[in-house]
Amino acid sequence: WDGVQIHSAHGYLLSSFLSPHTNRRTDAYGGSLENRRSLLLKIVETIRSRVSSSFVVMVKLNSADFQRGGFSEEESLQVLKALEDTKSIDMVEISGGTYEKMEAMQTVKESTRQREAFFLDFAKKARDTTSIPLMLTGGFSSVRAWPQKPGIQRRSQGIRPWPSPGKAAKIGGRIAFVDFWPGFEENTDRWFCKDWFRANLPGVEVVEAHERPDVVMCSLFGRSRLRYLQYGSTAKLVFFTGENVRPPVGRVPLCISFDHMEEVPPTVHMRIPLWIFNKEVHDVLEIHEARRSSNLNSTVHKRAGFCSWVASNATMYNAEFRTRFVQILSSRYHKVACGGEVMNNVGGPIKDKMEFLRGYRFNICFENASHPGYCTEKLLHAFASESIPIYWGDPSCSSKGTGISDFNTDAFISAHDFEDTAQLIKYIARVDQDPVLFESYLRQPILSESWYRRLKDWTAMNEALSSGAVDVIGLARPLCTEACGPRMLLQGELDTLKRHAPVIGIRYIDNSLGAALNNLWHGAHIHNLGKGLPVKPAKLNPSLWKMILLDMTFVYVWDPKRNPSKTRCLLALLCFAVLAAT
Repeated sequence: WDGVQIHSAHGYLLSSFLSPHTNRRTDAYGGSLENRRSLLLKIVETIRSRVSSSFVVMVKLNSADFQRGGFSEEESLQVLKALEDTKSIDMVEISGGTYEKMEAMQTVKESTRQREAFFLDFAKKARDTTSIPLMLTGGFSSVRAWPQKPGIQRRSQGIRPWPSPGKAAKIGGRIAFVDFWPGFEENTDRWFCKDWFRANLPGVEVVEAHERPDVVMCSLFGRSRLRYLQYGSTAKLVFFTGENVRPPVGRVPLCISFDHMEEVPPTVHMRIPLWIFNKEVHDVLEIHEARRSSNLNSTVHKRAGFCSWVASNATMYNAEFRTRFVQILSSRYHKVACGGEVMNNVGGPIKDKMEFLRGYRFNICFENASHPGYCTEKLLHAFASESIPIYWGDPSCSSKGTGISDFNTDAFISAHDFEDTAQLIKYIARVDQDPVLFESYLRQPILSESWYRRLKDWTAMNEALSSGAVDVIGLARPLCTEACGPRMLLQGELDTLKRHAPVIGIRYIDNSLGAALNNLWHGAHIHNLGKGLPVKPAKLNPSLWKMILLDMTFVYVWDPKRNPSKTRCLLALLCFAVLAAT
């Protein structure tokens, strides 16, 4: 082992010594705070005296017990200072509460959720007391929970020396790309091309398919169907597509696509929703939270325009179906304003789509095709403009669907809910003419509950680290454990965290998966705080800035400019694909 955490929280043995509520001793270990904390300090000092200076020693400490007559914040701050004075501690994880009374823990949990992060306030106070790096766990909800200017100067010099970035383990291996889209082979500035991978995959050599690569990343743009299968005998195949084609599960060991494919084990298929790449996710998340809190003063129904539609390709799949619907809606109810190149009737193609959409009450969001999981930016754009979407595409985005929609199906009008076009148009007219019914759509949360939790947790973690109040975010659980799609593990370079802190503390790592990770990453700085799992925790290493999450369909990077990075997202995916395939 490379480190140990001493659990002094939650009412366990050392926590019981610290608390005057449970410590009724009259000897040298009871009574005053100096006596009650002495056992913890002796354990810390003894461990440090018997291990090397590079061995990581952490303490998990309650900010308070939340019990009458229990361990208080003031006492916890004094214990923090005493721990620092021992010069034996590398990091302190801040927690709180006690398992002595489970109902008390639940009460604390519900009340503190209103502050969004359980122990952030205490972490701020601790910054004035100690320079020990602090780890914060639990209660992340939304970006609004984190102060923009906390006035806290981050101090992290308490961490012992770590390996330099140059010593970071490389992924290694040779990778080739087969049957990718036109332009992928060119030396361009596109965000996704072969030269980009040459520059950004650490330690991976990009080669041609005939040069015996270890991994072949393949797609579906080849002239010869399934040409990539010929390389399966000498290389691991990883299939990737964002197109409306079912991946060849069974023919290729690992597939990456937007398809739900619930019947397929997550070990062979990873789902990435296409809409997650769009920058309007930020706006939609804010609107979603405003709707949840009923903090909405909408004037959408007063907009002069009835309905908008923007399409620029008249040759795509179902193009005739979409244009026919626009024509029927315009002739039977109200004229649809067409701002794209297709059927344009507003004096030419619009320059700013979002500004255009905000002038209309409804927006037609018809996908290029209908397929489970195939939901692109169209629905997201309508939500961001606060128009009511009229949607067709992903059949799961329907009240008659399978219940796995990424979005709340009560927040938009789904064409999949109606038997024919006539019924759909009749209902659109009803919503348009009934202000109460119209407003009811605008008051519905946008995202499914699982996706909302996923995005708000990720946002809050980044904001917490950026605030400077803490050095480390600890994940005491997988981020989304309910209805979040298949279990998977992704690894990505988090450029947005380079100036802040690593993220550690992953539990529920499958034993065999954990062993594979150690072999693949050669100790790539996974620090497991789970119970008894045989995954060797490597040193906390701020030089690597790796983040590993379980039970998330995707790792999403929120950068300061409010623009998601497709590059970093796909790097995370493909790094994982290379690792998984090897």
